[in-house]
Amino acid sequence: MTSESVFEAYERRLASSRERFVSAASAREVANGSIGSEPLEIFLMWFTALGQHMARPVAGWLRRAGERCQQLGAAELGKALVRHAGRADGHDQALRDGARSLVRRWNGRRGEAPIDTGRLLGALPTGGVRRYVELHRRVTGGPAPWGQIAIEYEIDRLSTTWCGAFVRTCLRTLGPDLRPYLSFLEDEVQPPDAARSSFHAEQLDRFLRERPEALEDLAPAGEGALDAYAEYLDDCLWLTRSEAIFRPAGPPVA
Repeated sequence: MTSESVFEAYERRLASSRERFVSAASAREVANGSIGSEPLEIFLMWFTALGQHMARPVAGWLRRAGERCQQLGAAELGKALVRHAGRADGHDQALRDGARSLVRRWNGRRGEAPIDTGRLLGALPTGGVRRYVELHRRVTGGPAPWGQIAIEYEIDRLSTTWCGAFVRTCLRTLGPDLRPYLSFLEDEVQPPDAARSSFHAEQLDRFLRERPEALEDLAPAGEGALDAYAEYLDDCLWLTRSEAIFRPAGPPVA
C-alpha cells in the first residue's frame, strides 16, 4: 500500500462517520437554521459555554501526546504536536468572551426575558463534553498517542464543512450585525479546500507514510472525535429547548 493510498484508506474509513455526523438531527437542524431564530441564538450561547470545557485542556493534550509520541519513537510527529500546542492557548477564554457578548446582545434586545450569564458559564460539562474529554485522555495516555493527530484533523476538518454552514446560517437568520459576536467562531472557519492542506492533514499523511499500520489506531480516534462532538451538539440543543438558560436545570444525563 503506497503512502498516498494509506491516507486515502483513512479517508474512506472515516466517510461513514462524517456522513453520520452531518446527517444527525442536531447538526443538521442547527446548520440549516430550521430550529428558528431565537433558539439558534440561544444555541450559540450554549455552544460557547459548553465549548470552553472542551477547549481549555487542548494545549495540554497536544503537549502530552507529543511527548509520548517521542517516547514511543514517533519523534517527528511528537515534536510537531508540541510546537502546535501553543496555538491552542486562549481558545477557552475566547469562547467565554463570546458567550458574554452574546448574552449582552440578547439582553439588550429582549429585556423581558434576560439571560443569566453566571448560570450559562457556570453550567457543568454535559455527557457529550465529558465523552470528548475522556477520548483525549484515553488516546494521549494510551498505547497509541498518535491518535491525537486524527482527532485534531477531524475537528479541524469540521471548520471547512459543518462550521462554515453554521456561521452562514447564523448570519442569514440573525442578521449581519451578529458578525462581531462570532469572531470566536469565524476565526476557525476555513475555505472548503483548506482541510487537506492543513497542518493536521500534512502531519497525518506524513505519519501514515512512516507507519501505515497505524491506520488501525488513527481511524477509531477520528471516529470517536466526530461521535463525541455530535453528542456535544445534541446537548447544546437539548439545553436550548429546555430553557435552562433562564431557570435552574441540570445537564442532560449521559
